[in-house]
Amino acid sequence: MRAFIIIGVSLALAAAVSAQQMYRWVDSSGRVHYTQTPPPADAKSVQKKRMSSGAPDAVQIPYATKVAAANFPVTLYVAEECGDACKDARALLAKRGIPHRVFEVGDAKSLERLKQVSGGTSVPVLLVGSAVQKGFDALLYHGALDAAGYPLSGPPLQPEVERVKPQPATETDQKRTPVPANIKDGKQVTLYISPDCGTPCKDARELLAARGVEFREVQVVLPKDIDELKRVSGGNVVPVLAIGEYVQKGFEQSDYDAALDAAGYKKAPAAAKSSPQQRSAAKR
Repeated sequence: MRAFIIIGVSLALAAAVSAQQMYRWVDSSGRVHYTQTPPPADAKSVQKKRMSSGAPDAVQIPYATKVAAANFPVTLYVAEECGDACKDARALLAKRGIPHRVFEVGDAKSLERLKQVSGGTSVPVLLVGSAVQKGFDALLYHGALDAAGYPLSGPPLQPEVERVKPQPATETDQKRTPVPANIKDGKQVTLYISPDCGTPCKDARELLAARGVEFREVQVVLPKDIDELKRVSGGNVVPVLAIGEYVQKGFEQSDYDAALDAAGYKKAPAAAKSSPQQRSAAKR
């Protein structure tokens, strides 16, 4: 019975998708629209097309959209924690059925690319041909798309997404910096990590906590944080520990302990002297 119900629902959904209509019409201002709902009574040049499949390959891109996309390709620059501005920008492009690429800024190299395009590090940034719109303003976005000849609406399209993020340090990246005997400004401690860093960042954080170190934690996600990481460490690998002017890339417990010793921090309590890996194993 369960299999029958699932099949029945699937067939019903497939029938509903196959029955979808697409309307092409022109408004009183001469602008072309493509919608899945019937046009208003005063619409001109109404054409009704049946969408035979819900698959992306079956979507017919309007000719006007193809021409605009060839002459004025659209790219949207965003970041993982951009918030409502990036969300609204994506929604606007989706609603208008604009073929576009989404470029997610996530490391020093992609940040440099954003700077070359917009002259800054803030997102979102919309690129329509060579026209640049910083931030999100619906009127300005529509204006740029209208000027490029894109219809006001069209069939839904999935954007091409290019995603780059800070990478965990590898053995090649993790060049051990000699720890000085004494570190000035040792109370200024910053740990740079990222959501995808995994065990190295987790172990670095646990070691600092075990030694009672008060530190600033930077989640390297936004362009400004990527820029800061590059200034501090010269690269885009994480974790990075900065104590005063001393910088250590990657995680090596002996180097972290030596740096904290040189900065004047107390040794970890006896219960916390085991390595983060040993403590993690003991919890399981």
